[in-house]
Amino acid sequence: MVEPWMSGGPVVEWWVTKVNTDGAALSSPGVEGCEGVFRNCIAFVNGCFAVALDHVFAFEAELLAASMAMNFAWQNGWCRIWLESDYSYVVQLPSSRFEQVPWQIWQAWQRCIYQISKLKFQWKSLWKLNIPPKVRIFILRACLNAIPSRENLWRKKVVPAPCCDRCVSHVESSSHALFSCKAARLIWQETRFGSLVANLRNHSVMDVLLNLADQCEGDDFSLVCMVAWAIWEDHNSR
Repeated sequence: MVEPWMSGGPVVEWWVTKVNTDGAALSSPGVEGCEGVFRNCIAFVNGCFAVALDHVFAFEAELLAASMAMNFAWQNGWCRIWLESDYSYVVQLPSSRFEQVPWQIWQAWQRCIYQISKLKFQWKSLWKLNIPPKVRIFILRACLNAIPSRENLWRKKVVPAPCCDRCVSHVESSSHALFSCKAARLIWQETRFGSLVANLRNHSVMDVLLNLADQCEGDDFSLVCMVAWAIWEDHNSR
């Protein structure tokens, strides 16, 4: 069993999501299927998928499982992924040439490589920002939807309802608390990022921050992170 980091060393920290992928077949080629299970560092299952495939080789099923896992992680904002696969070749391919991937799944694998490289870049950039460590950790947790929003607390049966305490009529997701809530919008409007945030406020925290990071210059993204943290602190102080 090979368990490398997609981005480097084998260090597992609390914000890591580990995914076990696998492919199965009646014959090779034959009727195939692939699946993946995502767990955090305390073995809580964050998500899973299972897909039936047409007649393909077992190796192609393994590749498709890894590709689908990265796409699943991308959609959910899980950016620190530890990939586990029975095939050492599968986990080495992200740093290899596309010509080594069967042409039938080349497009899916190309998307996978793009997502991996994009996520690595963003995390690398985050650690270089001129912001306090507690703000970095908060941004990481917000991107992973791991902050105690009313929605997350409701899912864990900590609170009776997921509604926002401030605007009442909306579910308080992480994104709502930081960008969509009326109180948050008023704060963002007082900054030079107001119009950018207004156009993205219905997206996930990860999507909003990725877009802002692409459009910010100099230390602007550091300021974005500080404002988001201040909004969360204010949100929980009342």
